[in-house]
Amino acid sequence: METCAGSRLLLGEFRESAVIAAAKGALEECGGQPTCGFLFLSASWLAQINEVLDLVRLHGRIPLLVGSLGAGLIGRGREAEGVAGMSLLLLDLPATKLTPVVISNEQIEESTGPAYWQMESGLGADDVDSWIVLANPAAPNLERWLHEWNIAFPDAPSIGGLASGSSANGENALPFGKVLGLALG
Repeated sequence: METCAGSRLLLGEFRESAVIAAAKGALEECGGQPTCGFLFLSASWLAQINEVLDLVRLHGRIPLLVGSLGAGLIGRGREAEGVAGMSLLLLDLPATKLTPVVISNEQIEESTGPAYWQMESGLGADDVDSWIVLANPAAPNLERWLHEWNIAFPDAPSIGGLASGSSANGENALPFGKVLGLALG
C-alpha cells in the first residue's frame, strides 16, 4: 500500500470555481481517494467557511477534513502572509488509522488529569503513534492541557500549531472544535 499526497495553494478572494478546481486538482494528484485532508484558510474567507468546507469535502472526496484559519498560508513551495486564500493538502495513508478527537473549552476546564484525556478520547497510550494538534490560542489553560495530554500519551509526539488569522477573540476559527487532535496509529 503506497501513500501519496496532493496539494493546492489558492491565493485571492473566494471564488467557488477556483475552490472546486483546487479540490479536484489535489484529488487527482493524490490518486483519487484520500484518507484525510488539511485545509487552512485566511480570515477573509471566514464568511464563506461553510461553503468552502462543503465544496472541498465534495470535490476532494475527503472523508476526514481538519484545519483552521491562518495569518499565513503555505503550500506548493510558497509562503504567503496576510493575503486571502486557502491551502489544501490531501493525503492517502492506507496503512494508517486516523482518529479525530475534538476537545472543547469545557473539557479542558473539567479535566482531572492525564487519565481524563484517555477516557475522553477513547484511546489508550498504546493506541497512538503520534498526534497532529490544532489549537485555539484563546482556549483556557491550554498549557495545562498540553502537559496533561503529553503525560496521557507519553510515547506519542504531538506536532501542530495554534490557529491564527484574526485579531478578534473567537475568530481564530477551528472549523471542527476548540482543540483538535488527530491520532495516527
